Amino acid sequence: MYESIRGILVRREPATAVVETGGLAYRLQIPLSTYEVLPATGKEVALLLHLAIRDDEWRLYGFATDEERSIYRALMRVTGVGPVLALSLLSGFAPAEFRSAVASEDVRALTRAKGVGRKTAERIVVELRDLWQSEPTVTAGIEPGSAAAGPVEDAVRALESLGLDGAEARRRVQKQLEAGGETPDAAVLIRRALRG
Repeated sequence: MYESIRGILVRREPATAVVETGGLAYRLQIPLSTYEVLPATGKEVALLLHLAIRDDEWRLYGFATDEERSIYRALMRVTGVGPVLALSLLSGFAPAEFRSAVASEDVRALTRAKGVGRKTAERIVVELRDLWQSEPTVTAGIEPGSAAAGPVEDAVRALESLGLDGAEARRRVQKQLEAGGETPDAAVLIRRALRG
């Protein structure tokens, strides 16, 4: 429902940020990794959003990067992991460290995050390991922020929005990249990836 927000940062705290835009101020729950990259109050900020709807409240979560948000969303699908625990994991690990811990089934590392016991860590590994063990690195050989990285990530996000899970979307895009030549634009990658 909500994709992102751009506005003036009114307040910043390790777990929350308040962003004012269009005459409204939005309170966002954020991980520590997002807090660390926020500008000073009074400056413009742009954050990606996730809206969680419960019977008694609507809550917005803000993320500095798409990777943080996708890990948060993956964690929210794990049985027994709620918003607070998901934020705790994101606050305790850099995204690459978290993915690596899950892919290598490092339960002990995951239990170092606040609120994560052994059983919860094992459940996270079981439910998410296939997502990152089988996920090829789409941007291998492509520098982040380069002209080629944009179309690749755009294609992956588009395929995800069409219903493919993240691992399958990345696998299909990687297959098209390996098929040869220069990196085509996102539309071409999407069409080719949808064909197989």
